[in-house]
Amino acid sequence: MSTDAPVGDFPMEARHWDADRVAERDAAAVASGVRSVVTAAQAADGHLVAYTDAATCVVKDGFGSQGDTLVARAHRGHRLGLRIKLANLELLVREHPEVRAIDTFNADDNHWMIAVNEAMGFVPIQHIEDWKLDLGADQAGTTAAISAAASGP
Repeated sequence: MSTDAPVGDFPMEARHWDADRVAERDAAAVASGVRSVVTAAQAADGHLVAYTDAATCVVKDGFGSQGDTLVARAHRGHRLGLRIKLANLELLVREHPEVRAIDTFNADDNHWMIAVNEAMGFVPIQHIEDWKLDLGADQAGTTAAISAAASGP
């Protein structure tokens, strides 16, 4: 996911996710009051071909957030992203009927997901720019960076 979605010229490094990292992230979210739902699709051979997630916070009634949506390249072009997103948002509202508004985000050049969001009724409310500051390489040769989001008109 970290390198597959279109993000223009913004440099993205691949991130490794394993079961322990997912469990750690999920435990931290639950501890902070976040409740998530996930919908996934699998091919006939059992391989995961698409997923999406959405979340709400139990201490912030009425607000939800649409997270990642990814469809494997070989399965794109069949409205699978739209279908799993719709199913997942139905699940979110069914499990958390207090949700009345949902936000999401996309890179400007991810016109495929922007089209999906517009078809679902999402409307743009804000433009955000990502900036990256390269702090140089550490002793192991890896680059440390700070990424920040700044609101723009």
